[in-house]
Amino acid sequence: MASSSSELIVQTGNGPVQGTTKTSLYGVAYASFQGIPYAKPPVGELRFKDPVAAASWTDVLDCTKQCDPCYHLDRRVNQIVGSEDSLKLNIFTKTIKPTKPLPVMVYVYGGGFVEGTSGTELYGPDYLIEKDIVLVTLNYRVGALGFLCCQSPDADVPGNAGLKDQRMALQWVRRNIASFGGDPASVTLFGHSAGGASVQYHTISEASKNLFDRAIIMSGSTICDWALSPQRNWVEKLAKAIGWQGESEGEQAALEFLRQTAPEDIVAHQEKLFGPQEIQEGLLTPFGPTIEPYQSEVCFIPKAPQEMLQAAWGNSINVMIGGTSEEGLILLPKVKPNLAAILQDPRLFAGNVPMRLNLSMEQRMAFAAQLKQLYYPDSEPSVDNLGGFIDMASDHSPFFNHYRIHMVDPDIRGTSHADEISYLFSNIFATALDQGTMEYRAIREFVDIFTSFAATGDPNCPSTTKVTWTPVPETIPPYECLNIGNEGISVQELPEGKRLKQLKQQRDKLKQYQKRIELSLEKDRELAKKCLASGRKDRAKTLLRKKKYQEKLLSNTDAQLETLEKLASDIEFAQVEAQVVSGLKVGNEALKKVNEVLSIDEVEQILDETRESIEKQQEIDALLNGVLTEDDEDDVLAELDALVAADQQQETEQPDTDDIINRLPEVPDDEPIKQRERQRKKEKGET
Repeated sequence: MASSSSELIVQTGNGPVQGTTKTSLYGVAYASFQGIPYAKPPVGELRFKDPVAAASWTDVLDCTKQCDPCYHLDRRVNQIVGSEDSLKLNIFTKTIKPTKPLPVMVYVYGGGFVEGTSGTELYGPDYLIEKDIVLVTLNYRVGALGFLCCQSPDADVPGNAGLKDQRMALQWVRRNIASFGGDPASVTLFGHSAGGASVQYHTISEASKNLFDRAIIMSGSTICDWALSPQRNWVEKLAKAIGWQGESEGEQAALEFLRQTAPEDIVAHQEKLFGPQEIQEGLLTPFGPTIEPYQSEVCFIPKAPQEMLQAAWGNSINVMIGGTSEEGLILLPKVKPNLAAILQDPRLFAGNVPMRLNLSMEQRMAFAAQLKQLYYPDSEPSVDNLGGFIDMASDHSPFFNHYRIHMVDPDIRGTSHADEISYLFSNIFATALDQGTMEYRAIREFVDIFTSFAATGDPNCPSTTKVTWTPVPETIPPYECLNIGNEGISVQELPEGKRLKQLKQQRDKLKQYQKRIELSLEKDRELAKKCLASGRKDRAKTLLRKKKYQEKLLSNTDAQLETLEKLASDIEFAQVEAQVVSGLKVGNEALKKVNEVLSIDEVEQILDETRESIEKQQEIDALLNGVLTEDDEDDVLAELDALVAADQQQETEQPDTDDIINRLPEVPDDEPIKQRERQRKKEKGET
């Protein structure tokens, strides 16, 4: 594209911007506009608040150079970088004057909601820009600067400012992208990891309704534990960690202190707030998306994501979801120095028990033991046996694969979290590849699939002509995914589908056992009545204790079934977690044991006067000793007393023989008149 600098001045709704011409790794010229403001700098009173639309300008704004990112700790160099004047976006396109408007792709970067940048050193447009699309990348606030939340409406800091930054950028795109040759009616929002979770948040939040037309969710989801932060008075905790002395002054005073604090100090201290509880829960940061404590002008997350998903506006648009084959590999560099100790830590497995199960620490550790058995059935975790650790970390990655990268031997799962990004975006280390290489082919396939979906809502394209990739059916599994591997593109049954089947089998078994127990409960009560009627009160009590125990089991399985139904109903957005299935096996075994030892036929033996009946009563009592709490035993006695009282009441109400005789009508001494007349006629006839 040959263009002079004057031809790359575009008039936006805020003012004119100056772009520049660049050339991709493969020699394609394109227009580049970097650092276009979409919101005011969030400084002073605006720090931590929802974004405010950018002011207008009249002079041409130089957008030929990359802008600063939002403040964060860059872990690549272990330095705090950024600026508060960074709520800006970048636009790349082959031409700003196409023959017809081009589809628009808006990318949201990942980074656990605590770091990240839209810079071309990580997200270069060289691959995507070869297609007829307009690419937009954007900055948004992360960490405490983007996700601090105050409980009081007076503070006007309801949280989720970073997500609202993204929303404001989408509003800007709808209003202005036509000036860059883009089609405002064909916008695809896509993101990776925390960016993928962000994309899904936009699909379920009414605040972002109709701001885009399609979505691509990569390696992230709103229902994973790290994508929703708990509210735990982080404002005062952060201020205190930095040096605030006004603990008695409350949240508002802490907020004002933080507004006067250097942003570098906020970033440096924000991750030091975690205690053992947060680490045990597997949380990534205290500052991420959160359920907002009150209704504000732009309430982005008013309730739990699982509830929002059920009737989300985004359920009516086309969505593509996916990730890599071995997400957990990304953890190895971080844990390698202390790997031996980590693998022996019992909390290793507890951290992968889903938080949404709302388990106590004791229950979490019990589930963790089952997890360990699942991933290491015949050995102990060790440096020489990392397969189970990697599998567990990958299984816990909470998204559902609909496309899969597999760039190694089919028998070795080795594509790590974020590896797919290098097939969509160039980076500072990228070089032009020989077109005959497997890597070049993978880039072409990836770009074709993504841009085809952005243009039409259908990922099928020239790169997928050998297969047909169909949407996820609304009926029953098996679900199919598109697999990109050494042998090219193929459609296969979703590997996680096996876990889904196992999950549903466990659910169905639980329901069967529930029905059996429910049927037995009423019969237990009737048998207890019979025991009372025959004077065997101790055996009636045993039956009621057994009934109470089974009622407790039913209550526990109700909670497990509720979790199962949520996971199954959210199949498009949830990873079917093996640890949940494993935990449910514990519940199944408990139910089996009860039905084996306390079956109806065997319990009825208590009614007999044989040695076997006495032994059966003793067996049941022994089983229940230590299982029922004092409150449970009190409930049993109360029910037994109620049965005794009812039995006594029935006896009291039973009328005796004398009472019946006294209420019989008297027999008249004289015959009835009609009877005497019939007798008289009879006598005349005989005469």
